[in-house]
Amino acid sequence: MDFLFNIIFDGVSAWTQIGYFLMAFVFIGIGGGLICYELYWRLKADRVKGRIHSVRVTNKRKPNTNDVQSLSRQENQPEPVEVPRGIYVALSVFMLIFTCVGLYLSVSYIHLINTGKYADAQVVRNDSHRDSDGDTLYNAVVRFTDDDGHVWNVTDAIGHGGAPAFAVGKKVGVYYKHNDPEIFVIDDFWHNMLEALIFICVGPMFGGFFFLIISINKKQNDPNSIQSYVGEVYYSVFEYAAPNGDRMEHMGEMGSNSLLNKIPGKRVDLMVFPDSPGKVRRPSLVLPIFGLVFLLPGLFIGHMFVATFDANYMFFVLLVVGIIFLGRKILKATKGMSWQDIKKGWNEHQGEGVTLNFSTKPKELKGRVLDKEEILKRFKIQSKSARISGYIMLVIACGLAGGTYYSGLDMIDRLQNGVRAPAEVVRIKSQYSSSSDSSGYTYYAIVAFADKNGRSVEFKDSVGASSPMYKRGDAVDVIYYPDKPRDAIIDRGVFNWGLSGGLAAGVLLLLWIAIYSFQVSRRFGYMTHRRRV
Repeated sequence: MDFLFNIIFDGVSAWTQIGYFLMAFVFIGIGGGLICYELYWRLKADRVKGRIHSVRVTNKRKPNTNDVQSLSRQENQPEPVEVPRGIYVALSVFMLIFTCVGLYLSVSYIHLINTGKYADAQVVRNDSHRDSDGDTLYNAVVRFTDDDGHVWNVTDAIGHGGAPAFAVGKKVGVYYKHNDPEIFVIDDFWHNMLEALIFICVGPMFGGFFFLIISINKKQNDPNSIQSYVGEVYYSVFEYAAPNGDRMEHMGEMGSNSLLNKIPGKRVDLMVFPDSPGKVRRPSLVLPIFGLVFLLPGLFIGHMFVATFDANYMFFVLLVVGIIFLGRKILKATKGMSWQDIKKGWNEHQGEGVTLNFSTKPKELKGRVLDKEEILKRFKIQSKSARISGYIMLVIACGLAGGTYYSGLDMIDRLQNGVRAPAEVVRIKSQYSSSSDSSGYTYYAIVAFADKNGRSVEFKDSVGASSPMYKRGDAVDVIYYPDKPRDAIIDRGVFNWGLSGGLAAGVLLLLWIAIYSFQVSRRFGYMTHRRRV
């Protein structure tokens, strides 16, 4: 029975390791491929100056008459939607509640620090309790002496989840009400104002949804509203001088549903291969950014594969089975073909993969050319969408920035005030979760260590995965607070900063998208006044 159990356990472990390897291989391959592709163009291609000659559109039929245009707008126009008044009332109520709560918290804090008394204090302990979701919250208990010489031990009203906001023994300042010292705040702006600012920001968000619904409803019920042109894909046609001096026109191979970066007449930098003048594209940061989006998770998954790799016999059995299965597929596909035919077909396919045929024949061009009025209509719609998207990205970026700040601050405090100790994984705990999209088990490591007082402590790792990241008996290092040893984490080195680093990368990406959206929106305003197309 034990032998059968070991076979099953080794098989599951080997399957998990192969899954990690394949995911890491795919993610690193896609991310590295996108980055290398951009680098290959930038290193090998020549830089030339050109301009966007015209824009071609696909996925839409060109209307020929005014009647057809009117009919097309009517067909594409969505049915009028009557929004219940209850939604308006609910959004208005939520907007007022959140805004008023945020203003009350912020005004109370500002009033107390301006009118209250200041005193030096010290954190004597952290009281913990569980909220309605079962998460642990920590409230700092501080000791200070008021102007009358009375010593007070008072509990901060603001709880901090995950770990104490202030370590025991830390010296802080407090502002307290003179006639009631139990009403106080710790002299820390973000500790007191973060919740208030969140409420203040959420209130206008409900207001924004309120006005957005009104605007959408108004446009849907307006028979003269302009269609959104959803589903169109736009391609730039570049005009440039090839390295040999010939004037060339070539349609870019990469299209998009945005027209705002394809302004006819705009001067652009192009990359052209000397031996293939028709192979041309614009430099872009989009590919490297998406490459990093795939590459970084791939490196993390690869690290997990290396850390959990166990060269048991089932790993090699499954690997051999996979190779045999792949070999049978290849043999079946090449059955009846000679080696010369296979070699010839491979060379032809490889040649097609690296060569882009260039031709200016109209039958090879995609879609149709947009005229000036059509471009201006689309610019007007897309510039508004870009401006709205910019504000949405900016709000989300601000929220992520707060998360980045506090997660980074928590890790800095843990590394400065925490204690490192060797530990061991004593068992793996599985938790079943189910949702409308998926269900399955999440595995967490249960780690045991001895604190500086010699007491044995066990805790559950905060990071779980769909397959165990550790095995029973694995040696790890942990970081814990001396006064809260159960609030410990596994020391993962540079990956300790994975959460704050990922959030920071998300903030930078969203800020870049927001800034770009605002820029293209302003550029459209310039175009409508100067009539550049």
